[in-house]
Parts: sequence; structure tokens; C-alpha cells
Amino acid sequence: MEESGRNYLTGTIMLSRNEDGSSPEEYFIKSVIGEGGSTVCYEATRTLKDGVVETGKLKEFYPVDSVVGNRAWYYSLERLPNGQLVPGAGTIRKFDEMCKDYLSTYKLLRKVMVDNPKNEILKSYIQHGEILYGCTGRMQPASPKAQSPFTFLKKKNNETVEMQDDRKSTVYIWSPGVPGKGFDVYLSEIRKKPALHPEARLKDILYVMNALTDCIKALHTAGLMHMDIKPSNFLVQYDSDFEIKPNNISLFDINTLCSVDSEFIRVSGTEGFCAPEVAKGKADNRSDIYSIGAMLFNAVVITKDIPDGLYRDFYYSSIDQLVKHSSLFSRSETNSDAALMSRICRILEKCLAKDPKKRYQSCTELKADLDKAILRLTKMLWTPVEKNHVGISEPTIVIQKLLYEHPLYEAVPVDVSDVNVLVIGSGTYGQKFIDICLQSGQMSGTQLNITAVSDAPEDDKEAYLRFRPALKDFVNIDGSLQGKDELAYASLEFQGVSETTEGIDESLRFTNKPSQLNKDIVENLIMNAVMANKDYCYVFVALGNDTVSQSIARLCAEQLGYSCPVCYVSQKVKRARRVDLDNRLYPVCINEPVDVAAIDQRLGEMAFSTHISWNGSLNMDVTAERNKFFSGEDEKDRYNRTSSLAYALSIKYKLHSVHIECDDLLEAANLFSKQILALKETDNDAKRKFDQLVDLEHRRWLLERAVDGWTAPKDENGRLKLEDCIVRGSVKDTQNRTHPCMVRGSETSPLSSAEYTANDYAKWDEGDIDPKLDELDRMSLELHRCFKNQADKVRKESLYQNPDMAFIQNLIPNDNDEAQKAFKQFQFALKNIINGVESYSRQYDYYQDALKSAITGMPSDVKGKIEERLAVIKHAFFPVIESNLYCNYKAFDEVLVEKIPFILTYSYVPAVAMAFEDGKYQNGRNEAIFANVASATVLSPEKIYYLYCYNRASSIELLIRKLDSVLNYYGKRKVHCGLELVIACLSEVSDKELTRIQKELNKLKKQYQKDAGNAWLDEEHIIPVEGYEQASDEFIKFMCDKNVQMVDGSTRLFPSEYDNAMFIGKVTGQRTAYFEFDWRSKTFTKHIGCDFLKYVKDSSFIRIQDMFALMNATDNQFNLPEFADDYEELWKIYTGEYLNFKKFENGVGNWNRMCMCLEKYESDQKPLAKIAISTNANPTYKTLTYFLPEYSFTTVKKLLQKLVEYGIAQNETSIVNHTSDTCKVELKVNSEYEQQVNEVFIHPQMLLPYYGLEVRKYKSYNADYVEIRYNNLTVTDASLEQDGGNRHKFAFGVLKQLENAHFISQLKASPSESDPKQVSFVYSSPRIKKLLTSAGEILEVYAYYDVLKTGYFDDVASSYEFNWESGGVKNELDLVLTKGFRSIIVECKAVVELKLDYYHKLHSIADQFGIGTTKVLLGNTYARSNVVANDLNTMQRSRGTQLSIKTISSEDQIINIGQTLVKLIEKD
Repeated sequence: MEESGRNYLTGTIMLSRNEDGSSPEEYFIKSVIGEGGSTVCYEATRTLKDGVVETGKLKEFYPVDSVVGNRAWYYSLERLPNGQLVPGAGTIRKFDEMCKDYLSTYKLLRKVMVDNPKNEILKSYIQHGEILYGCTGRMQPASPKAQSPFTFLKKKNNETVEMQDDRKSTVYIWSPGVPGKGFDVYLSEIRKKPALHPEARLKDILYVMNALTDCIKALHTAGLMHMDIKPSNFLVQYDSDFEIKPNNISLFDINTLCSVDSEFIRVSGTEGFCAPEVAKGKADNRSDIYSIGAMLFNAVVITKDIPDGLYRDFYYSSIDQLVKHSSLFSRSETNSDAALMSRICRILEKCLAKDPKKRYQSCTELKADLDKAILRLTKMLWTPVEKNHVGISEPTIVIQKLLYEHPLYEAVPVDVSDVNVLVIGSGTYGQKFIDICLQSGQMSGTQLNITAVSDAPEDDKEAYLRFRPALKDFVNIDGSLQGKDELAYASLEFQGVSETTEGIDESLRFTNKPSQLNKDIVENLIMNAVMANKDYCYVFVALGNDTVSQSIARLCAEQLGYSCPVCYVSQKVKRARRVDLDNRLYPVCINEPVDVAAIDQRLGEMAFSTHISWNGSLNMDVTAERNKFFSGEDEKDRYNRTSSLAYALSIKYKLHSVHIECDDLLEAANLFSKQILALKETDNDAKRKFDQLVDLEHRRWLLERAVDGWTAPKDENGRLKLEDCIVRGSVKDTQNRTHPCMVRGSETSPLSSAEYTANDYAKWDEGDIDPKLDELDRMSLELHRCFKNQADKVRKESLYQNPDMAFIQNLIPNDNDEAQKAFKQFQFALKNIINGVESYSRQYDYYQDALKSAITGMPSDVKGKIEERLAVIKHAFFPVIESNLYCNYKAFDEVLVEKIPFILTYSYVPAVAMAFEDGKYQNGRNEAIFANVASATVLSPEKIYYLYCYNRASSIELLIRKLDSVLNYYGKRKVHCGLELVIACLSEVSDKELTRIQKELNKLKKQYQKDAGNAWLDEEHIIPVEGYEQASDEFIKFMCDKNVQMVDGSTRLFPSEYDNAMFIGKVTGQRTAYFEFDWRSKTFTKHIGCDFLKYVKDSSFIRIQDMFALMNATDNQFNLPEFADDYEELWKIYTGEYLNFKKFENGVGNWNRMCMCLEKYESDQKPLAKIAISTNANPTYKTLTYFLPEYSFTTVKKLLQKLVEYGIAQNETSIVNHTSDTCKVELKVNSEYEQQVNEVFIHPQMLLPYYGLEVRKYKSYNADYVEIRYNNLTVTDASLEQDGGNRHKFAFGVLKQLENAHFISQLKASPSESDPKQVSFVYSSPRIKKLLTSAGEILEVYAYYDVLKTGYFDDVASSYEFNWESGGVKNELDLVLTKGFRSIIVECKAVVELKLDYYHKLHSIADQFGIGTTKVLLGNTYARSNVVANDLNTMQRSRGTQLSIKTISSEDQIINIGQTLVKLIEKD
């Protein structure tokens, strides 16, 4: 029912059969059953004079004046308390005229029906209506004492008084009989559950449309037009809650009726149903026919792309695909019959043609086609269909199973290149078989030829191609590619039965009884093929009748001498006779119950492996994904399953074409890996075969899309419309079913060569496109340039001025730390994406999802607004992301071919057992802890059994802390698994300790429950043992009891190597699969009984925050990248390039001298407050309260954190929003500090978030101080003199270059620029100030961006601050990088002399927190002419080498620091 906002009638109302309102009767309103543009229809009752209660429809004239947007506006109508509907004071006369106009339609209709007996049929659809009038105060009550039925009670001056209204009420039509409900109500129920009995629902819809067409035909015959046909304007009767009587319909909103020969002046109709000419004031009977078509479209097209189901003119060209993929058709094999869908599409196309001349010219023509569609559907419904256990049949999967068990090449001789397939019957199942043949039959060195024989080949071909418009461009269908044989992926010929039998009447058909005719047809069919040198190697029979199909299949098998598979469709689930199987005669039980996982265990597992391989990682809830995949709960899951099965099936055919058979999948994987993958870079034959398989995969994918109705997006001139990808924010268009990759490829892959990847993909970005490139490669380049052009426009806009980003930031409260941090990280990612960083472009969804997760607890309306803006941002940044990725679409096929060994061999890992390493044997190093989670990160098992041997060296605190870290890690990584801890406690452990263990584990179990996160602690098992040998036996026994089938031996279980070796021996002796995982190289180095693991290639990596979290550390601050657009220019100033210094060290030295002078200047400035840390053992505390401007929130919050950290304020300190423009600050401080703290907060203008405050703690003369400084950007008379000579002139030269580049302004020197001993200027920003007052900062900035430019590392962070030991210890690292499961930690120093402390700090942090860490000290020792310093630095570098620290100090390595670090991690 339409959402109109009307004030519906309820309860009772008094109505009269007389216009003057006399003799009113009471009507009881039961419910609203429908509404149109001018009428609301109610189910109601009235009591007749004889006491009989009469049920009927009460139609109330309740017009809509106009529609603005999605809101309707009415004639100022008002519902009085007594139910009467009256007009507003200003519309009384107009409304009275409309009531008369409304009734005139009924009077006209009554006259038409009475005057001409031929129009009696209209009474079947428009019941005789009795006109009723509303009752208002125009009449006086019969008794002065009785309350008038035309009056109502109302409060006035706190008293209840009787009021009456003399406005004329609206009018009503009463029709007795069973009322029914609006057809729109029925359709809304179908939309909710389209998969519920779709065949019956489609039948009902077609019958209703047929009845409606009869009704409109009767109107047209009577000389009337309806002009507003839509589902809500007529009623259907129900047999039960959801069963309707489709032939019983009745119109109820007919005020739009008008005469066919009248002058048409009124614009009627409803958007989505109204013919286009109506808006122009023109209409005839064909306008109603258009509306019938629009209503049919609304009823049968149910897709997520058109949620309202309303027809728009631009859908016209997509009607075929919209119908085919409507849930009403795709969920039913009966409804998806090609001939049925073709008829319905033809009806829609003829009804909805924009030009009335191209529509049906009468309802008679329309009804004839509706009858044909109903007949086709009814015939199929007569055939009993057996359903499988999930309620739907899946013939596609049954056919895929057939072609896996009996491949097309089964009977093809080795020396024959043609695969000739005969399909007899090209109905639904014949067409599905052809579709699957085309996809799977793509083999190198072979030509697939399919002959489809049927009674009506032209009709079948038309129906087949209607839903596969692009197929004729790639498959030679009856000569569609004549003269272009080399372009054809296969040939398909539609042939009639009569064409197979010379001299036989064309009207003859296969009979359902054994006959000489059938035998003659088959004999001639086979003989004609032989004469044409076409020996059939495969036959598929699907004639719609089991008996006929089986009979014809037998004849074919006999005629072919039982030399090849002959398959026939059986719609009944039955077993084949043994003799038939021996004779290669196979029934295809098309409706047999389908358990996808068991259709063929190997094919099912290969399909699932294909599905999960698209992620590039198993880092998912594999169990849940597996259940979704095999159950096919929704449309997307079913599509993924069918598509994955198609690829898995094709692997068998692809490998056969390169002489590798899939009888033993592991052997096939080994052969493919050794003969092709391992040699493709060095052996031409292996490379040729690999390229062939890549091209075959593109052909298979293209044909899969083509048979599903997809096309390439092209303009009227046949050129690809790649700009559409930018408009919709997606490469593919699921609504119009277009994809730019629907073009031909080839066996060459130039875009992967050095020619195209050199110089940062320069050849991708500009220059003429090589005409020799194939269509797919050319499209990749053209689409990239299309994205790049749009991306360049986006990059010109400042991220910080982006209104959507500003909108989101304003919605996130300042005190929501988690959301603020997630937003900054998202902003950080966008900034890097704008700067062209590939790794962040690939991780966009990760940062977006992290932000969505962080705002989960916010109010739903705010959360909704943020998510809306995130969608806008994603759409805007889509071309930027895509342009950064340089997508070579052929490379997707290469990746899929490379995964063939994995797909062939992968086996689901439900549970793994492994030793839990808490680091007690490795000094608690992070690497030891990471070993606990490394293999699980890759395999994502459903259950992990951690085995732990508790002895005297164990610590319950350490065990619990590390177990907590592991659970927290799994949660962040979204590894969905249950953990069970199995502890073997040696007898040396006391009972008290055992009790503590149990107690602490119970606490942890409460914290990590199954419904509380992605990983949970399930159970713990504590087993007392006497020694390590018994512990080993108990662990083995436990694993046997739990049926653990796989053990990870990567971690250490016992202290001694001997005990560990004995345990491994017992594991393998039990025939339990055993593996070891080297997380550094992400390879399974040992795999006993689980050889498939060697083909697991995982693209996951460890994020920096996860690496530190494993040691219970948290990142403290997230610094957004700066200078992305300026770092190269700053680097030129830093190295002295602008000043023409010939030596790198000279330019660097001048920069560093300038930094030291400015740093000294800053330290000499008077701070806002200098607080001496009190040594008073018994201080008194005081709570200070301040009310500050709201803009100071961020700055003050950071200040308070520092004051608490340095012991100035207590933990009770807080800041909260007080009003819309103020915030309230409360801090508890030592009373000795009150005066200094007040000094800070009396200057609110210094608390702007952009500038902020600097807080530092230092020691001076054995006393500790905390100093708070205002981050002033003005420098006044700063000295550049340092150690005499003319060096201050060079420092000034650096400042001059900075001014020219606008990093500083208003630079002045004194006494003069020729002798600049002192300088004054203004920093352009706080970040520039920080850069110019810290000599090593520029080194860190340059290294960060040069690393990003390589695009090699997975995660990169600069100035990474983290807390550990429960926040008691803080550290900052200059640069942290991760690649896979390895990392690099870099310290940047721009100094004259390297200090040993630099090396010790780096070594300590890297060993404690790093995972596979390469330690690097980037030391730009710029005074190389200083002999003493050079000797010292040489010695320090040598000491660093002893600590496994690489010192980078050469000019070339520093300038190319990004590539230097790449080489280091690859070498290590």
C-alpha cells in the first residue's frame, strides 16, 4: 500500500444515501484495504433494516492535490472527531466541484453499463456502487435533547461543549460483497519473500494481469480509458492469508476514467506507471496498455538495484537482464525457462515502447501474448518437479558435476583437435548445458563445436540470444563470426529436426513412443555429421519428457556404437541401470537433492578453495564462510558457489590441455608447480603454457559473464564508455550488467614487463598506446588514464578542506578517543592515497571499516550520517585509488592460474594443536609470542589447542599476560576461533600454584567469551604429571580424544631438544599431520601428512600496532603525515642543492647548524610555566576548575595527559564539554603548583588547537622540572653565530631558501643580509617549526616519504609513540615498517658523532618488540672532515654491527633510502 500520510478513517461514521444528509446510517470501519490518488478504500460493515450485517467496500473520496518530492499535499482536508472529512475554509467551493466531478465518473460508468448491454461485462470488474454522502451540521438533530450525529465534542475554555460544522463532507461509494485487498499489498509480500513458491506467485501475477487486461479491454470497448492503472488502484480477493483468487479483481479508484473520444486535457497517472505522452496532454487506449506493462514490470522485476520496483524509461534496454536476474525468476528453474522469460520480455517491450505506434495496438493483442505466457508456464507446472532438501533445484550444479565426472574430452582421440558436442533439445536444460560447455570447454589446441537440435531452432536461438546478447561476438553462432574463425572461442549451430532428415515434413517431431521416425531422425543426424567430418564425442539429450529423452539417448548411443558419453535429462530422481553405465549411457537426474560439498568431494573442495583464494588470505572465519558457501543462503552466496564451481571445473580441462590429468589432485598440483610455475621465468615452453592458461581463463570468465547476460559498456559508435566507471564509482555495473573487461585478450602479457613498469609506470600514464596491444591490455591502459585524469582533479582539492571530512570530524565528540584516533588514521590513509601510495590504496577498506567500528557506540542518527558521508568520500576517491593501483586486468587471471596448486590441494583445517610459548625460554621476546599466532593467522582454524608444560621456571603472571596478548591479537585480526589451553603441571608445582592458575584462567575466560569478540577462551585442561615423558603421553592422549588431526611444531613445548623430538616422533607415529611454519618467509617448511600446506600462499601481513600489542603495548599518539607535497623541495634545501654545494656534507652541515641555532633560541625563551617537582612526602592536593572556550578542548586535553604523566596532576583530572561553546576543566594538583598552573590557563588565546603547547620534563642541578611553553611561531633576533667564521652566512642562506619556498616568511637579518648575525621571521606552521628546530627531523620526513614511494612495504609509520608496562614507559620510534611478518625499525640521527646510546636503545626496543626485525640506524654524520669524529663513528658502527644493527650513512644510501631498506629486508 502506498505511503500517503493520510488521516485514515477509523471506528464508525454516519453516512446518508441522500445528498442532504437525511436518514443517516452507521458504518463500521474494519481496515484500510487500498488507496489510490483520489480514493481510500476501506473494508466496512453496515446493518440493514432486517438486522442483517452487510460487508462491503467503502470508497472515500480523499484526493491528492500535488506531490512535491516524496511528500504528498492535500486539499487542506480535515478529519473531524466524528470521522467526517471536510475541506479547509479556503477550498470549500473547489472541493464541492471536485466531489461532483468524482461522482460524475460513476454516473457516466453507470450510464455506459445500463445503456449498452454489451458493456455488462464491466460489472464483473467494477461493482455497482451506491453513492453516499457525509453528514455535517447542515441538518438539525431529530430531537433537541439527543446529540446530533453531525456534532462533536470539543474543549473550549476548559469546558467540554458541543460543536457543529456546516462544511460539506466528502462523498463515498458503497459496494457490497467480499472486499479483498489492494494488489500492491500482495506484491509487497512477494518482494519480501520472492523465493517462497515463485512458480505459484508468477502464475498468480500473470492471471491477474490477464484479468486486468480483460477489464481494461472492456473499458476500451465501452469507449472509456482508465488513465491511472497501478497495483494500488484495484483489489484482489484472498482465499487465505497469502492465497489469492487471481481471476477476481475489481477496480476501486476510477475517478480518472474518461471518454476515448473526449478532448483530453487533464494530466492523470502515477510516476512509474504513467505513459510518457500523458504528461504532454495526449493519450489514447495505448496509454493504458503502457500502464499495464509498467505494472507487470513492477510485479515481476525484483532486484536489489530497483528496490521500489518502479519502471523508468532508461530500463527499457535492460529489460531482458532485469527479468532474467529478478529473484522471481532466478530462484526457480520453472520460471527461468528461456521461452517463458522471452515471452514475458516481449510483452514488456511491446507494452513499454516509448512510441505508442510500437506498442500493442489493443488489449486483444496483449491478451493473446499473455495467454501464450500462461500456457507455457502452465505446461511446465503440470510436470511434477522433485525438490532438493533446501527447497530449490540446482540443475547447473548437477550439470557441472556431470562434466567433471565425464568430461567433454573423455572420448576424444589424442590426435584429434575438434571436440564435437551434440545437444538434442535446446530448452532450459539444453541451454544450461551449452552455457557450461562453453565455459569449461576452453582448452588450448582444441576447437569446441556444439550442435543444438530442436523442433523450433530459430525460436530457440532467439530465446537463447535474447538473454546473452554479447555471446555472438565471441562464439560463432550460425555464422555470426563468418570469416573470423580465429576470433571464435567456439562454434554453436542451431539445427532443426527436419534438417536432419531429408524429405521428411518439417512439422514432424520426436514422438513419445519408440518409432521408426525417431530412429530415422537420429540415424540421419549422426550420418550427416559423419559426412561433414564431424564425429560427435559427447551427446546431451533434454527433450522435456523423460521417456522421450531416454529413448532418443539410447538410439544415439546405439548409432554411435557406445563410443562416447550419451547423457539424458531425467526429472525424476532415480538410479541408472548398470547396463546403461557400462554402455556410457548416463541419466542426469536434474532435480536430485544437491549437497554441494558432496557432489564430488574433490570438485566441491576445489570450488570452496577457489572462493577463498580471491581474498589472497585465509585470514577470515573459514568455518562461517564455508557454511555460507555450501548452504547458498542468499543470492550472492549462490552466485559465488556456482561461479567457483565453474572455475574449479575448468581447471580439469585446462590441465588436460597441457597434458596434466587430475586423477590424483596432489600429483597434478606437483606436476603443474614443477613443470610450469617453477620454470615459467626461464623456460620458453613453460612460459608459453602458462600464458595459454591465462588466456584460457580470461576466455572462460568472459563466456561465464556473457551467458549470464553481461556486455561491455559501449557507446553508439561501439567504443568503450569507460567514463561510466567514474560516474558509478565501480568498474562493473551490476544493474546494467556491463563490465569493461568483456573484450578479447591474448597469450601475451606486455603490461607486466619492465617496459611498462619502468620509471614509476610512466608508459601507463602518458604517450601513445601501442596498437599491437590486445583489447584487454589496451582497455587496462585506457581505463587507468581515465581514472588518472579524474584523480588529478581530486588531488587539487585540499583534504583538510573537504566538506565531507570536516562534517565527519565535527560529528565525532572530542572526548571519544577511539573514534578520534580512527578518524585520524582514516585521514592519514586518504592523505597517502592522494599522494599516490599504493599500499594505502589497497588498504582503504581496512581504514574505513576501522572508523565504522569505532563509531559503533554513537547514536544511530549520528552514525548513519557519518556512514553516508563515508560512502560519498569512497565514491569521490574511487578514481584516485584505482589510478594508484595501475590495474593490469590480465594479471588477475595470472594470479588465479598461479593458485591452481592451492585450489587442487587445499583442505579445510578445523583444529590445530601447538605448544604455547610464553617467552620464558627466550627472555620474553616478541618473536617467541608471535610464533604462537603465526600459522593460525595464515590458516584460520576453527579451534586451537595450546599445549603448555608448567614447571618451576614458569610464571602464572607471564602465562596469563601472554595468553591475553594472543587473544587480543586474534580479536584485532578478526581470527574467529576458540582456544583451549592444555596444561601439564609437573609435580614440582604446588597445589597453591595450581589453584592460582585455575583462578586466573577463569578470569580470562570471562573476559574472552564466545559472544564477546572474534576469539574466545573456550576451556582449560590441567593435567598433573610426574615428568616430561608423561606430559608428552598425556598430550598425545588428549589430542586423540579430541580427534585433533594436525599439529604445529613451530613452537617449543619442552626445555630440552630431546623431549621435543620425542614428542614429535609420537605425533607422527600416530599418523597425525605435522607441520612447521617459518613465519619469516611465510612458508611451511615441514608438512608430513598435509602436503597441501606447501601451496598455501598468504598475502596477509602484521600491522605495526598489532606487533606492539603482542607485548601489551599500545600506540600513544598518531601523527598525520606532513610535507607530502614539499618533502622533495625541503630535501634539496637540506642537501644544499639550491645553493650549489658540491659536497653533500656541506649542505647538510649548514642545515644542521641552522637547526641548532633555532633550537637554542627556543630553549632560551621564557616558558609559560616552569614547575619544580616537589619532594614533599605528604603533599596537600587542591582541585582547580576552569571554564575555557570550546576551541581549546584538544590542546587542553593533551596538556592534561602530559601533566598527569609527569606527576603534576592526579588521575582525577578531566575535561568535558560544558555548553556549545565552552568546556569545563577540573584537575587535582599539589597545592604547591597552583600558581604556575593558573599561569597557563589565564591565556586561553594560547590554547588554540593549531598551535598548542609544548610540555617537557628535564633534570637540572639534581632537580626535576616540568616546563610548559606556548608554541609561538614568531622568531625575534635569533643568533646564527655559533663557532665564529662565516658559517652564519650559510645558515642564513638556508633560511633564505626556506623563505623563497614559503616555509617561513618576513625574514629579516641584522645588522645586514651580508652579515646576518641575527635573524627574525615567522614559521608558516607548528610542524615547520618542529622540522627546523630538530636537526634529525628532516631525515625522518624524507625517509618516510621515500619509503612510501617504493610501494613495497605493507605498513609504514613515522614518529610512532607507544606505551608499555601498563603505560609506565613511553618510547618513540622514528620509522617502523612491516613487510609480511617481518619489520624494520629505523632510528634517524643527524649528528657529528654517533653515540653508543643510539645503538643500545634501538637494540633493546627491536629485540623486545620487533618481529623478524631488521635494525637500522640512519646516521647522517655530516662533518666527515672531522678526523676524530670519523674515527669514533667508525668504531660505533662496528659496535652496532655486533648488535646486528645496520648503519646507513653513505650519501647514496641516504638519498635512496627507500630502495636501500627494501634491499636490506630482502637480503635478510
